[in-house]
Amino acid sequence: MTPTPAGRTGRSAAIAIALSFLWPGLGQAYQRRYRVAAVFAVPIVVLAAYVVVELATAGPQTMAFQLFDAGYAQAVLVLGI
Repeated sequence: MTPTPAGRTGRSAAIAIALSFLWPGLGQAYQRRYRVAAVFAVPIVVLAAYVVVELATAGPQTMAFQLFDAGYAQAVLVLGI
């Protein structure tokens, strides 16, 4: 197998875009750029884990009402960013 130029993996860019739309980092993993994929995926995994824990402990109604609290909404926004 011959080396390819940086950023060229011989894989479809359209599929990579669609995968990244579904979950950040999947497109980069598809392109075999695993470090970049981890950089994009880890924050979303942490946010998803937080949401799962909140839903399991407080329930969906309580979590929905907490979003109206300014401090809680800002914390969720910061985690999302």
